[in-house]
Amino acid sequence: MLEVEIQASIKGHQKRNTELMKRLRAKGAILGEPRSIDLHFWAPSQKHAALLSRALYERGFLVLVLAPANSKEDPKRWNIEAGVRQSINITIRKEFVEGMVRMASDFSSEFDGWGTSLDLQ
Repeated sequence: MLEVEIQASIKGHQKRNTELMKRLRAKGAILGEPRSIDLHFWAPSQKHAALLSRALYERGFLVLVLAPANSKEDPKRWNIEAGVRQSINITIRKEFVEGMVRMASDFSSEFDGWGTSLDLQ
């Protein structure tokens, strides 16, 4: 991925995160509270997926899914999902997002964002 593409990806995630923050606040989520966060990635092949998964694991993430994406448009594509326990506030920081985008790019892969469940009482 070229630097211009990396920067565009980071900006796209920041825009999405701004909207997610608004929705989560409206639902009463506590943004500074540690919680389970799921991170989503796409890799162009099994080899790239395995290398990215290893890098995530070595950085303390729990690899939850490492499987073919079963895409008719791109049958070699793989899905990687990793978990981490941290706050939403940390997850949306530019530094964190940039780290995920760059790590994925190191393995010709794409960071596709994050998710969390809301256990609101």
